[in-house]
Amino acid sequence: MRVSVDGGGQPRWRGDGRELFFLSPAGALLAVGVRESGSEVEVGMPAVLVAANDLQAVVEGPDYSDYSVSADGQKFLLKVPAAKVAPPRIHVLLDWPSLLK
Repeated sequence: MRVSVDGGGQPRWRGDGRELFFLSPAGALLAVGVRESGSEVEVGMPAVLVAANDLQAVVEGPDYSDYSVSADGQKFLLKVPAAKVAPPRIHVLLDWPSLLK
């Protein structure tokens, strides 16, 4: 069953099966509600949870993993490019023995 007109990848189910999370081809993280009614399955409209420019994920298939979802669907662990993370600062003190005089 199609849940997105634009496609996507890396689907992950919420623990109770009522929500499906996936990445859009642009790299945004989306969620769509899923409800079972008798023998029919109803799918809601996808909602963007994390914009593509914030995540910059690559949709490479269901086995690739740019993110993980908690069982309750309330917490996410996202892989972000190293350029988005500030490098640690290193202070180098030259000729430090002269400072002790």
